[in-house]
Formats: sequence, C-alpha cells, structure tokens
Amino acid sequence: MQIDLWSFANTLYAMQNTEQRCLWAQAQGANVCLILCALWLEWRASAFDPILAAKLIEHAKSEEHLVLGPLRALRTQWKTEAQHNDALQKLRESVKRLELEAEKNLLQRLEDLCCATQAGKPNFQWLKKLSSPVTWKAQELRHWQQLLLTV
Repeated sequence: MQIDLWSFANTLYAMQNTEQRCLWAQAQGANVCLILCALWLEWRASAFDPILAAKLIEHAKSEEHLVLGPLRALRTQWKTEAQHNDALQKLRESVKRLELEAEKNLLQRLEDLCCATQAGKPNFQWLKKLSSPVTWKAQELRHWQQLLLTV
C-alpha cells in the first residue's frame, strides 16, 4: 500500500520517540522534512538517486531559509514572553499553525519531486544523505528500521 508523504509523516511522527529524534536532529542542523522524506523513500524501497537527493536538499534549504526558519525563529523568540501574555500566546499559536502549514507544503513539493523514483532496496542511503549533518549510529538506524516495519 502506498501513502502520500504527508500521511506517512503524520503516522511516523505519532510513533514513540520519533518526535524526540526528529527534534534532536533538527537541533544538530538537519531538516526534519528531509528526514521524513528520506524515511518515506526508504519505506517505499526507492532506489537511491544522488541527483534527486541534491534536488531535495536544495529545495528544502531554500524553503528553510525563506519560510520555515523565520517562522520557527519568531515562534521560539516569543516562547517565554507568551507564557505571561495571552495575546502573544494566541499569536504564537497562529505562527505555529503557519509553520505546520509550511511544512505540509514543503512535504508536498518534496513528494512531487520524488514521483519518478525507481524501486530499490532499503539501505538508509536516503536517510544518511538527507539528514546531513547528522550521523546516525547503528542503533538509531535500527530504531528507524523497526519503525518503518510498523507503518
């Protein structure tokens, strides 16, 4: 059964420890949308394509710079003050919804770029390439592998 990237991302993100691992990787400089895309490509057993990987990275970096980064920075900047200011908290929640919508749009565009991938064997080349600069330990790769078996 094939599912779209957004549905896959939501299913995977709801699983145990996925959010924590993704946020950890984001703090290391990785793009969570690219990680989710990589895992989706692994789950679909898509053959690794270095040219497509470069396109995905380029597209995600552009979106991160233009849209996601500024929204995340604003939401983060307001976090402490919003705890004591209801009006600011409502604005912060609006920014959070915009950030989620931007992530959904990015995932759709990444999926569109992946429409012609060929069948291959899952070997985590997608995850290793698209989650740069994060280096996953063997134990973490096994965790992702186990999660992909349950999707």
